[in-house]
Amino acid sequence: NSIKYHSGCANPTDLESTAFIDTAASITLLTPKAPARSTTNSNVQITVLQPSGAKMTSTHAVNLLLSKLPADARLAHRLPGLVNNLLSVAVLCDAGCEVFFHKHGCEVTLNGDTILRGWRDPKSRLWRVKLVDDGWNTNLTIRDDALRPPIPLTTTPTGIALAARTTDKVTEAQAHSLYECSNTYQLMQYYYACLNYPVPSSLLQAIDRGYFRGWRGLTSQRVRRHIKGAPESAMGHLDQVRQGTRSTHPRTPTGATIPTMPGLHIDDHMADAPQGPLNVRTNHVFMQIHAIDGVISSNQTGRFPITSNRGNAYVVVFYIYDANYIRSVPIKSRSKEELLRAYHEVYEWLESRGFKPLLHKMDNETSHEVEKFIQG
Repeated sequence: NSIKYHSGCANPTDLESTAFIDTAASITLLTPKAPARSTTNSNVQITVLQPSGAKMTSTHAVNLLLSKLPADARLAHRLPGLVNNLLSVAVLCDAGCEVFFHKHGCEVTLNGDTILRGWRDPKSRLWRVKLVDDGWNTNLTIRDDALRPPIPLTTTPTGIALAARTTDKVTEAQAHSLYECSNTYQLMQYYYACLNYPVPSSLLQAIDRGYFRGWRGLTSQRVRRHIKGAPESAMGHLDQVRQGTRSTHPRTPTGATIPTMPGLHIDDHMADAPQGPLNVRTNHVFMQIHAIDGVISSNQTGRFPITSNRGNAYVVVFYIYDANYIRSVPIKSRSKEELLRAYHEVYEWLESRGFKPLLHKMDNETSHEVEKFIQG
């Protein structure tokens, strides 16, 4: 059961002259021993965020030895501690190239012409490409910049060591990685989280109907075994309607008598009330519905977890009934000065458009200054 590869699809003996073509890297990263050429912008340093959260700093910038690539796509960065060279797909696409992946390899094209070909790594099943043009001797490649001493770093106020940038457009580079689930339980939990924790019964019904036919390993039997519901699923469905609010069934059993006070006669509500022995005068009470114009409601949110760059941490939300319009005003705190400023701003904005609030509905969190302003 030997695996056959196309001609040129086997790994060379010197893997330092190859790179993984990576869709999860925002820039091209090279190890200190990878073949490359010096560049005029060699003093540019970047900080790379690893999947674990740790940060690595590059030493300097270099140019790839792939002459057919556009100039913008040949820029790379030396990163000490890097295990494999990474050729960024994002950089290639931004330079006008197109990258195509298939079962046995990959191709990079520019204006319809193929400028670079790669192959599938037999061990990792990822795609590799050469870092030198065909015909180069990898034992004699240019490495005059590989052993260059690191450039002194300058510490920024945020604590991240960076050197002065010139024409580098990358603000913060990231190198992501892929992880495989080691068992069926992890795979089912991963699928469950990707689906935003649905109700297990709905998920089982969708699987049985074939909606997840392309999801490898996702079966109803495995879901019943490994997914027992999650707090996220219960919290996402706490919108049940209270029972009995619009019930069509009678509230009292048939034949049951409604308890009444002694001497009280239940009659039509439009009829005159009966006169009692000591009740000389009877008052008639009438109700009428009036439509109130100029209604406005307001409420303020709780504190947001992140304060804005202007120092705002709360939002006061106003709803104008007549216009069916919602307007929000950010505030720095829930002090009376900030609340009064928000009310001033909204009232001036409404009056400038010909709307005068007549009735203001608000929550129980207010101040005397705000009440005086509304009443005035």
